[in-house]
Amino acid sequence: LSPGDRALLVFPPGLDFIVAFYACLLARVVAVPVFPPDPSGAGGRNKKEVAMFRAIQRSSGAQVALTNRSYDFAKKVSGLRALFTP
Repeated sequence: LSPGDRALLVFPPGLDFIVAFYACLLARVVAVPVFPPDPSGAGGRNKKEVAMFRAIQRSSGAQVALTNRSYDFAKKVSGLRALFTP
């Protein structure tokens, strides 16, 4: 990434978000915070959340998304749960 580029910060609230935000400041990268879509798709809101996520990405022009392992793990677990749910 070059100074002035944009990066999506896809983190649940917590220390990881703060560290990533300050890292963007130090690298002179524009941080675009976005709350991660619910990986479980609970409540039927998932399509709307993903649409909003994509709209934020497009309008910001971000080419990179930063996240942490806990969100990645939650996505994998929710995918496995869908296999075993009738």
